[in-house]
Amino acid sequence: MEYIVLDLEWNQPVSKWRTVTSPVRLRGEIIQIGAVKVHEKLDILDTFNVKVKPVYYTRMNKRVSDLTGMQAADLEDGLAFPDAAEQFRPGAATVRL
Repeated sequence: MEYIVLDLEWNQPVSKWRTVTSPVRLRGEIIQIGAVKVHEKLDILDTFNVKVKPVYYTRMNKRVSDLTGMQAADLEDGLAFPDAAEQFRPGAATVRL
C-alpha cells in the first residue's frame, strides 16, 4: 500500500480589514503545495513541491512568514494556482507522485 501525504501552506490577510469579501469571503490563499508519497512502512518513495503565486494576498502575513520562512519575493516566480494544481493531478506529465 502507498500513501500520499499532502501539505498546503496558506497566506492570510495582513489584517481583518484587508480580507477579500467579494465575490466570496476568502480567509486565506494557497501559496505552496507539498506532498510526499510513502510506502506502508513509511519509506519515502517520492516528493512534490511547488510554489503558488498569490493573487489576492500578495503581502505576506507576518505570522505566516515566520512559520514558513517564506517572503513575498519567494513567491514571485511561483505558478498560478490552476497550473500548480494541474501539475499535482494524478497522471500529469510533470508530477512523479
